[in-house]
Amino acid sequence: MNKTQLKKLILEEIQKREIFKFKDYPELQSSDGFKIPSDVYINAYLGTIESEPDGYVIKLIDSPTGKQTISKNPQNKFKTKNEAAKMLHDNWWDIIKNGLFKS
Repeated sequence: MNKTQLKKLILEEIQKREIFKFKDYPELQSSDGFKIPSDVYINAYLGTIESEPDGYVIKLIDSPTGKQTISKNPQNKFKTKNEAAKMLHDNWWDIIKNGLFKS
């Protein structure tokens, strides 16, 4: 099994189990009840997503190579919290792979 197949298998297991843990901060929400930040964990802190009226957006990716904020754009919109967390995990993994495991 090569690295790509292994990564795909791991991500499929993550989706099946929905093993993302969320810590919501409702005290930081806007007056209309949205913009609630949620820290995302999967054995470690990955970053932060935020609720919007029409879904969720990734706000911050935290990796060993540093924190990266994500700008608001159409590709950064997700219907569910788990979809946003999965994409956050994918981006977090790419940062680590390209930053730490570069050969």
